[in-house]
Amino acid sequence: MRTDTHTAFYLDSHEVRGKDGYRTLFGGVEVKARYVTFQLMPVYAQPEMLCGISAGLRKRMHGKSCFNFKAVDDALFAELDGLVRTGIDRFAADGRL
Repeated sequence: MRTDTHTAFYLDSHEVRGKDGYRTLFGGVEVKARYVTFQLMPVYAQPEMLCGISAGLRKRMHGKSCFNFKAVDDALFAELDGLVRTGIDRFAADGRL
């Protein structure tokens, strides 16, 4: 675990990158002033995971691995849950988790 506070939670993978010894981020959630941001690095590492996502979820994307939400959307959260589960499976298969 990289960060665990009342406004942010970030989880690292087992993969160590670079000479500095930092671990690759798996994902995280952070409460910002006007929105909540969710980062999911497996979609950055394996962008084919994004094939077939809904237009609504794609609209929430900021960059290659970040999703921003200003309100609760159960349907989009369920879809995001599926991406997280796929990301866990793929990172585990690669030995990153």
